Amino acid sequence: MSGWLPKHYLVLGGFLVVAAFVLSFLMVLGLLRSTLLVNFLAYGFSVGGFILGLVGTAMIMQINRHNDKK
Repeated sequence: MSGWLPKHYLVLGGFLVVAAFVLSFLMVLGLLRSTLLVNFLAYGFSVGGFILGLVGTAMIMQINRHNDKK
């Protein structure tokens, strides 16, 4: 993943957070059975998406800070 651009991290992180929300929402509506596996998947997607979003944001800040010094 080292060759990825920061926007790739942000897009993947956003997709994972939205997927976690959709999974949770479907469980609340009763359209998806709430099992331990589905709960852990939703939690993992949420945490993973948050971390990827933070990494992408930090990369953007580092690039902008480096460009400002020039």
